[in-house]
Amino acid sequence: MSILSQNQTDHENDKLIVIVKQIMEYISNLYNHVFIKSTKDGKINFVTSNIKSVLGYQENELLNKNLQDLVHENDCKQLLDLFNGRVSQHFYKITLRLKKKDGIYLPIILIINPIINQVKNIKEYFYVIKEMHITQVDNLLQSDKMALIGQLAAGVAHEIRNPLTSLKGFIQLMKSDTKLNMDYLEIMESEIDRIDTISNELMAFAKPSPKDYQLHNLQSIFENCMTLLEREAIQRKIKVVRKFEDEQVYVYCDDQKIKQVIINLVKNAIEAMEKPGCLTVQLQKKDEFGMLSIQDEGTGIPKDLLEKLGQPFFTTKTSGNGLGLMMCYKIIEEHHGKIHVESEWGVGSTFTIYLPTSPTQ
Repeated sequence: MSILSQNQTDHENDKLIVIVKQIMEYISNLYNHVFIKSTKDGKINFVTSNIKSVLGYQENELLNKNLQDLVHENDCKQLLDLFNGRVSQHFYKITLRLKKKDGIYLPIILIINPIINQVKNIKEYFYVIKEMHITQVDNLLQSDKMALIGQLAAGVAHEIRNPLTSLKGFIQLMKSDTKLNMDYLEIMESEIDRIDTISNELMAFAKPSPKDYQLHNLQSIFENCMTLLEREAIQRKIKVVRKFEDEQVYVYCDDQKIKQVIINLVKNAIEAMEKPGCLTVQLQKKDEFGMLSIQDEGTGIPKDLLEKLGQPFFTTKTSGNGLGLMMCYKIIEEHHGKIHVESEWGVGSTFTIYLPTSPTQ
């Protein structure tokens, strides 16, 4: 590889460099790996032509670009540690996400080899890009789900602490009073019921039961989800406005799976709103479907990106990876429903899910 880093002007060496590049092109296509070479600080000075089939770029579009500019924000630290000399290995293998030309992030395995000069100093880096297998992507999806559970658990811990504090206070009051106070007992029972509801909802999300398609009240499913999310909305000074019709809407679904969808969509809506505002939820029956729409007052999504929603690793959030929304689309598709998205940049977005009200063939 070092011959690619030499700046010889000799005719024979020029021919040799061309031959080496041809060999690398052949090997990269044979094994479906992309080869890249960069300067010590990450500026790309060589890339094999099959980069187009993997990331969508032409070779000349990447030359003189910084490799770290293609890396997902959450994965950049791994490369920066390397370029800043905080990694001493001579062979470095990491997993990260690279941005394709269409804006979608592709999970890849990056193998990094330093090119050493005659005095044993790093002069350049040589990279091998390998696409990840489906099983590895599935593992990332599971990790994303567990991260969401962790965030919810932190909120739930706070929610449980409040009724526990009330219970402790009333127990101390009853100890100091010889008479049985039924009002205290009713409040304590109510607080215990709240703790039980919160813990059951978290357990259902963390360890959902096998698919069990039955008729379920869509409003009840939503309210159970809000048990976990109401606190976050209050903290951000977001008012949840419910616009529900008097008629109860029943949908044919696996309620635990639909809870996962609603929790993801509501969390996304809350996180999209950087300022206090309203999150409007509408629920109604429309034809043969139950319809639940979640409208935020966030930053919105550019129209040219709407069609990419639900694709793995495409996200408009700086700290997201798109897997949660991909899971939502997959679950709704399994239920023979659909997700419709409307958005206006600077105004907000509305995600509407449609679920069948009876078994589908």
